[in-house]
Amino acid sequence: LSRILRAEKGLVYTVGTLASNGSETGYWAVKTAVAKPKLQQAMDLITIEIKRLGEGIKDTELQFVKDKLIKSRRMAMQTSESWVNFHAAFALFSEDYTLADYLQSVEAVTGADISRVAKTYFRSDTWHLSMCGDVTESDVIVNM
Repeated sequence: LSRILRAEKGLVYTVGTLASNGSETGYWAVKTAVAKPKLQQAMDLITIEIKRLGEGIKDTELQFVKDKLIKSRRMAMQTSESWVNFHAAFALFSEDYTLADYLQSVEAVTGADISRVAKTYFRSDTWHLSMCGDVTESDVIVNM
């Protein structure tokens, strides 16, 4: 999304994704800052990319994401505090879940896994759109 929305199209100021998960709940979100006249075009491109997840992604794209996640996690583990923070939550629910286990689980994800999850959870009836600023519901149409 960064490449498409910011670098190629110049539509947004910033773009990123957020995720949170629990034992029976979670969310995945796209967060961006866009000028009102470019809002619909940005939403259309975001929607296209999310739909594409259910249709299947290229092996090269999946490997790029895996590599980025693994490198980012390793970089984030530079202090004893980061090690404690990483392992604390897992220690409550699972014995012996290590950084190596996490990295292995990232590496094990397949394109079929991505497609299955996207088809299950990234449906138009599960979307929630939140906007702030000088916008109204009529300013954007979500075409799922």
